[in-house]
Amino acid sequence: MHNNTDYGLKILPSQPLETSAHNYTTKNLDQATHTYELKPTKNIFWNLDLKQCGLGNGSCGSNTRYEYCISPKINYKFGYQMIPFSIKN
Repeated sequence: MHNNTDYGLKILPSQPLETSAHNYTTKNLDQATHTYELKPTKNIFWNLDLKQCGLGNGSCGSNTRYEYCISPKINYKFGYQMIPFSIKN
């Protein structure tokens, strides 16, 4: 990821990661019920996730399949390096 000044940040994970980047705060995303309620900021929020639980909770269909669940009994390891860079070099 880099900004308009040609400087950026690279992530080198120890394992595959799921990422997302947006210019909304987590609070704004949690509270908004419609897209017009989202208020962009000048900051970019870059989320790095080891895992995400699959969809489904049994309320209107099947539960999440076992292979897409996150178990509290497993000790997950999460690691990465953050490396600054310039695209001019």
